[in-house]
Amino acid sequence: MKKIHPIFKLISLLLITVMAVPLLSACAQNKTIVGTVNGQPVYYDELYFLVSNYKGSVEEKTGGDVALTRQELDRLVKDNIVKNYAILDLCDKHGLKYSDIESKIDSKLEQYIAENFNGEKSKFRKSCKEFGLSERYVRYTLGLELLYEQLPAKYVEKKAVYTDDGDIMNYIKENFIRVNHLVLFNDSEDERQVNADKMAEAKRLLDNKEKLETLIGRGYSEDFNPSSNGYYITKGTMVEEYETAAFALKKGEHSDIISAYSENNFGEYVSCYYIIKRLEMDDEYLKANFNSLKNDYYNSVINGDLEKAESALEFVPNKKYESLDLADLSSAVNLTAVIIVSVIAVVLVGAVVTVVIVKNNYKKKNISYKKAP
Repeated sequence: MKKIHPIFKLISLLLITVMAVPLLSACAQNKTIVGTVNGQPVYYDELYFLVSNYKGSVEEKTGGDVALTRQELDRLVKDNIVKNYAILDLCDKHGLKYSDIESKIDSKLEQYIAENFNGEKSKFRKSCKEFGLSERYVRYTLGLELLYEQLPAKYVEKKAVYTDDGDIMNYIKENFIRVNHLVLFNDSEDERQVNADKMAEAKRLLDNKEKLETLIGRGYSEDFNPSSNGYYITKGTMVEEYETAAFALKKGEHSDIISAYSENNFGEYVSCYYIIKRLEMDDEYLKANFNSLKNDYYNSVINGDLEKAESALEFVPNKKYESLDLADLSSAVNLTAVIIVSVIAVVLVGAVVTVVIVKNNYKKKNISYKKAP
């Protein structure tokens, strides 16, 4: 399950560009500046993507109240715009500049379409229509991903993280917990009560000693990629409601039903229900999956620094932004007049829609961490 958020939710990118296909033609407003962060321009297409991603869940949360919807969208958009610039700021401090990776973007795009869509551009175009994304924004977010991928090596080089495997294993054992969960997403209004009743039934079965793993196999969870080993998480890894419940559990206990807003399997930010079970740490699993968990440790340290970078930045809207109705934005691209050649889908932000580095079945957000000496 992913969090919108995260550090960043690394928006899992579905992309295309240049290849022998005409480039995307955007509306004039696509390149309109709507504000700045740290003196850098923020464009309309980024604003449009964020609003589109959040609008449905915000309307559900506010009960359709237009004034409250505008207020909540304003808060979420500003928070998430800052996340992208926090990545740029942190990378710059470690000698990683966006201009240095621009030449790699085209090959990354070609590789992605070959690996995920068998090189079929038509499948990308079909997916892209749902998002109304510009090529500029697709390339921009892909560039952020390429930059972010280089940060762990920089942290190791500068000894900003533990480098000894023994120290890293000790950190994992002290700061990570192992959990598993049931999750049901309210993808439409009609499903909310059905899901609530189904989760209540699951809770009764668990209280009567049914195993959570058995219920996953019987359709009480909508996790597309459930893990029989559970998930190893540290504080700050999950949406707040999930994390609070998980760390309050004793080993072997399961939680009550938890209501939250999270990203579903299709990258949509929706309300959902969780039941979480805390599991014993598995030493054999830790050893067998050490490299993956080590990456999670690196990410937790980097995420903490990103959180600090975010706190020092602010989105400054201009008159154009102030004139917009966030509850009723026009598309960033003219989908009826152009051939779509770029596509992006979430996995940030989320919690938060932005770039995130960890592609797991849970949502990432900025992480509090124990800094290496």
